Order: sequence, then structure tokens, then C-alpha cells
Amino acid sequence: MLSYGLGPRARPVYEELRGRICAGTYSLGDRIPAHLKLAREFGVAPLTVRQVLAYLEREGVVSVEQGRGTFVRRVPEEERLGRAPVLGERVRQRDSDDRLHDLKRHDEEQVRAKRRLEAIISLQADIARAGFDREQVMQVSVDGLRELTGADRAGISRVEGEEIVYHAYSGTLPRSTRAAVKGSLSEASLKSGELLVTQSRSDPKIAQVPESERPGSLIIAPLRVASTATGVVIVSSRREVAFTDRDVRTLQLVSGLIGSALEHADEYESNRLLLVERSAALEALTESQRRLEESETRYRGMIENASVGVALSSVDGHYLEVNAAYEEMIGYTAAELRQMTFMDLTHPEDLEDDLILFAEVVAGNRDSYQLEKRYLRKSGDVIWVRISISVVRDAKGEVLYDLGVVENITSRKEAEEELQRQTLYDTLTGLPNRSLLGDRVQQAMLTARRDDGTFAVLFSDIDNFRTVNDSFGHEFGDAILKQAAHRLEAALRETDTVARLGGDEFAVLLPGAAELGAVLASEKIVQAMTRPFEVDGQVLELGAHIGIVVYPGHAQDVAGLLRRADVAMYAARQRHFDFVVYSTEQEEAGGARLT
Repeated sequence: MLSYGLGPRARPVYEELRGRICAGTYSLGDRIPAHLKLAREFGVAPLTVRQVLAYLEREGVVSVEQGRGTFVRRVPEEERLGRAPVLGERVRQRDSDDRLHDLKRHDEEQVRAKRRLEAIISLQADIARAGFDREQVMQVSVDGLRELTGADRAGISRVEGEEIVYHAYSGTLPRSTRAAVKGSLSEASLKSGELLVTQSRSDPKIAQVPESERPGSLIIAPLRVASTATGVVIVSSRREVAFTDRDVRTLQLVSGLIGSALEHADEYESNRLLLVERSAALEALTESQRRLEESETRYRGMIENASVGVALSSVDGHYLEVNAAYEEMIGYTAAELRQMTFMDLTHPEDLEDDLILFAEVVAGNRDSYQLEKRYLRKSGDVIWVRISISVVRDAKGEVLYDLGVVENITSRKEAEEELQRQTLYDTLTGLPNRSLLGDRVQQAMLTARRDDGTFAVLFSDIDNFRTVNDSFGHEFGDAILKQAAHRLEAALRETDTVARLGGDEFAVLLPGAAELGAVLASEKIVQAMTRPFEVDGQVLELGAHIGIVVYPGHAQDVAGLLRRADVAMYAARQRHFDFVVYSTEQEEAGGARLT
């Protein structure tokens, strides 16, 4: 019998129900009383009754028929015992197939997420390479967006007076390159600053569009340049329900990148023209003092009112002048900055590259350079900036000063880091995912080889989680998974790694641990997981099964360690043990699972 695998509340119910069935209280074809009725009779939760019936079904005592409920299965004892191994093997095979399917689907999702991240980063690099060419920035953006989202058309339109005009498009040709802003689909997005998303031709949001011209799916995002909505970014498809939530987030992110690039291009063009004008003024030393003073006043006014930071520095890097935007960005006043150099503000890890490029500009080997680096603010905070440096020379070619245009790109960098985090961490629990776990196991292996050391890997699942998920729904199951993740982290050391592999399976990396340390850690995990779980007032007693492998004794590569930890966990579950240390006999017994 399987009653030793049940909790203390379920065992008496199991013994009583099994006794009734064996005594003939319920004949073949009779319906077992409803779960709620049995729960009230025995004074237990309905889930406990479901767990007991699931165990009786595994033994072949009862069976479940679709649409008819649960029935007694009156099978002679010798026949039942003879069929039990076949039934058990089917259960194991079905469980193995389900788990392999879940793992495969999880891995495929990770691969798709990684490819999308790489495509977004590649598009961002293309936008950066377009530099200050506005038209090129917009064209590479729409080409990349159409490929990322699978749209039939991608386009960028900008407001010009009372009209909105296409500036770039990719894919099918638009019917018209310009239209009135008022009454257009873009108008709502421009006014609200929100995305317009529709996945059906019958959506009321596009009712004003003639039926023959309506797209099946459409996303419109406002294009903000210098915090002002100056246009829209659009992707559309002839198919309905063509875009996913990830496509919506991608368009929102890329529209921000486009706006930032266009803003930088506008500022650069303005400052380039300003620099040309200022350089001409400096070279024309024979012009009248009045014209020189007018130019100086105009120059200072434009710099002071620029929305990006502007700084003038001497050849040795000392600040000469800065505008208000630069002061606000860095946190120092202009007076304080005149006592400092740009080297004082640059992050130590970024200083070498900056100095090399600066020296090349001063030497005349290049006209200008751009660089993304970190600044140290007066408050101690670190910000990311994009700097564009050029020099102003006199008539003899000697450097008078260098001109730096500085843009704060901290928000963009944080968005990139968030995208990176999504590919390495589980979105539900916040734990490392399978990919990051593999990297850390690889690092632990290199350390152990170097130091002649050891480490352990544990695989764990949650007992009866599938039943809980089926009975209470996925939101309830997700709450259980979050609690389980928190308990696992709390039970282990800060140096240990707890990862979620998918479904109800978790893995633990124990650096420096041998078999005894792994067993002690497993005991702590079991203690944590056998405490009752409570969700929305519902209290459940679950548990865990753990498989243990130790490097280098059980495997010498990452794939082998993870696979054999999984085999050991499966053996623990089949034997109804809390944890099991890997042995080769387990692979022979569970061969069907490994193929």
C-alpha cells in the first residue's frame, strides 16, 4: 500500500475508505460519495480526500471515468497486484513525458527571449551607428521593428503643423504619406501619450477607418523627442491577433530609443552649427568688437539654454565653462567644476579609454569622438552618459579648448540591464533560471578543479503540486511556488544558489559542499517545505523530494551533474524518500526516463 506517502491527516481517511471498498461497501460501478460529503464526514479538507482517491487510483482500487465521477474498481487481490507494476510504470512514463515536455517548452521560451534580446541589442547598435543622421536613424529603426514583430508594415510619422507625415516606412507601401492629425488614429496616442493597441478589424478604436483599409492588428506608440510627443511609431499586420504582449513592450522600448537618438541628433546638429559659427568668430580676429560680442552673447545663450549638458575644457582637462544642464546632471556648481578636471568625475574603470580618445583629438589624429561612460556625481551616485567631444582651434591650428556635449543615458542603460535580467532570472519567483544556474555550476567546477575542491547540486520538486494546480488553479499554484522559493533561499547560505528550472522543480548549487553538507542542506529544505502552506486561507501540507549529486564523484561536466541530480530526485519520489544521493543503479531502474 502507498499510505506511507500520505500526510498524517490523510492516512486515517485512506485506511477507512480502502477498508470499505475491500469489504464490499461500494460495489463495482457504485459511485464514491462526493469529495465535499466525504470531507465533512471525516472532518478534513476536500484536497485531502482528492489526495487519498489519487493514491487509491494508483493502487487500482478505484478508477475515474470522464463524466461519471469516481467508481469502485473491484479487482481480485492477486490480479490487482499483478497489474500494479504495469499501472505504476504507466504513471511513471506519463509523469516523465509531462516533465520532459515542460522542460522543453521552458527551454524554448528562454531561447526565444534570448534571440529577441539579441535582436533588440543589435537594433540599438544599428541606431547608434546611424549617428546623427535623422533619416538613417528612422529607417534602420522601422526595418528592425518590422523584423522583430513580424509586422507587414512599420513606419514613423512626425507632426508637421496640422498634418502628420510619414518620414520612414518598411514593408507594404502606405496609401498616403501625409494626413490631417485631427481625426487620425495617431491623434489619440499623441494626446494621451499612451499606446494604441488593436488586434481585430471590428475593434471600436479603429471604427473611423474605412473597412477595406482596416488592419487586422495595429500598435501605435507616441514618439517623444525632448519629452514632447512629436510623432508616432506604428506597426501593423493584415492578420488579426498578430502581435503579442512582448511585441507591445518591444515597440514601447524601441520608440524610446528612437526618440532619444533623434533628440541627440537634433542637439548635435544645433551644437555643430553653433561650433561652426563660434569657430568662424574666433578665426575672424580682424572683425569688429561689436560683432564679436554679439556672437559671444548668442553663443552663451544657446549653450546656457541647451537641454543637454555642455562643457568647455582646456587641453589639460580643466573645466572652463559649463551650462546649467551640466551642473544639474553632475551635482557640482560651475565654480566647483572650475577647480576640477573631467578626470575627477570619470569612473576609474572608464578613464583609460576616455584619455586615449581625448589625446587623439588634441593631436589632430581625429576631429571628434563619442563615448559612453560613467560619471561620479557629487552625491556619490553613478550615472551613465554619452559624450561627444570636439576641439576648437585658432588660425594656426592650436587647440583653444574642447567642446563636450553630454547626454544622460542612465535610463536607457537600466532598461538594457532589465532586458538582460529577464533572460537570466525566472519572472515568477525572481530566482536564477536554468541558463544562469548552468553558468554558476560551470564557475563552481572551475574553482573546484583549481583548488582540488568539491561542490554539490540538489534537484527538488514539490510533492502533489500538480494536484494542487489542477484543483485550485494556476494563480494558486503560482502563490505556492513563490512561497517555496522564499523558503528555499531562507534555509540556505547566502553563497548558495537557488534556481527555478520550470514547473515545480528547483535546483540548488552548494559551493564547497561534500556529501555530508549536501545531506544537511537537504534536511533543512525538507523541514522548510513540510511546513504547511497557506494561500487565501487555504492550508495545505505538501513536501519535497530531493536528488543529490556531488562533484567530482558523480559527474565531471555540467550536463552530467544536472541530469544525474534529476535522476536522483526521480528515485526519491518513486521511493517516497525525502532525499536520495545519486547512484548508477538509479539510472538502470529509471532508464525509460532518460531516453
